[in-house]
Amino acid sequence: MANLSRRALLRGEFQPKPQPGLAMVGAACLASRGIYCRSCVESCEPGALSIRPALGGRAHVAIDAALCTGCGECVSICPAEAIALRASAQEARHG
Repeated sequence: MANLSRRALLRGEFQPKPQPGLAMVGAACLASRGIYCRSCVESCEPGALSIRPALGGRAHVAIDAALCTGCGECVSICPAEAIALRASAQEARHG
């Protein structure tokens, strides 16, 4: 039950989800378009996501691949559907 999230536990989902890979943020991200949003950062229990400010009041979501578990909580919470999971480099080499 190592990759069972607190949110899934509260929803009654007692089966751990397989880890499909790493999170990847696309161009539809609200933060990168200058709109304040921290939904993915706040939902990430391992702390793999952070918001990095950039020039012009825009920001981008940085993903720490070493901390990302591929749980998908950030995917389901993103209001712009800008986050997807991609196969990790190790899975891509072996898959």
